[in-house]
Amino acid sequence: MSKNPESTTKGNFQHAERTLQSAWALRHICHRWKPSEKIDGMLTFQPMYYVLSTFALELYIKTILRISNTKPHGHQLEELWTAVPAKDKRLMEELFLSTSLPATKHQINGQLDKLFNPNAQYVQPTLASIFEKYDNYFKFWRYGFEHEQKDQAQYFGFDDRAVQAAFITLRIHILKLRPSYDEFVILDNWLQAMRDGAPLSLNYQGE
Repeated sequence: MSKNPESTTKGNFQHAERTLQSAWALRHICHRWKPSEKIDGMLTFQPMYYVLSTFALELYIKTILRISNTKPHGHQLEELWTAVPAKDKRLMEELFLSTSLPATKHQINGQLDKLFNPNAQYVQPTLASIFEKYDNYFKFWRYGFEHEQKDQAQYFGFDDRAVQAAFITLRIHILKLRPSYDEFVILDNWLQAMRDGAPLSLNYQGE
C-alpha cells in the first residue's frame, strides 16, 4: 500500500536532510586534509561529495514539487527545476541572491578563476545556472570510474559556495511552505562538536 502524499513529501524532505548531512561530512573531510596529502584526499573523497551534494539538491527540489502537487521524476536538476512553479522560482532566486549568496562574500571565486585563466570573467550564478551546470553530476560521478580522465577533469569543477547557498535557499523556502517540517531539519552541530574535540552529537550546543 502506498503512502499518502503528505507522508511521502515529509519523507522526501527527511531524506534530503540526511543526504545533506552526509555531503557535509565528506566536505568536512575534504577541507580538513593535511596539506601534504590534500590532493590525494580531495581526489578520493570529492567525487562522492559531488554525488551526495547534487542528490541532496535533487531531493530538495522534489520536495518543493511534491508540495505543489507535482509528482517528480528523474535525476536531472535542470528538468526538475523547470517544473517548479514560476512564483516559487522567483522567490527562491531573490532569496538566493540577496541572502544566501551576497556578491560581496562571493568574489573570491572570481579571483580563483583568474589564477587559472587571467581573462576569466566571473559571473555570479543564479539557482537556475547552478542546476544547469551540475545537471548531470549525480549520474556522472556515481560511476565516475567508467569515464575517461579527461571527462573526469571536465566534471571536477565545483562552485562550492554557490552550491552551499543553494542548499540554504531551498531549505528556507521549503520551511516557509511547510513550517512544521522544521522538526526534520538536521543542523550540523556534530561538525562543531568534532572541531571542539567533543563526542559527536546532533544536539551539540558547545560550551
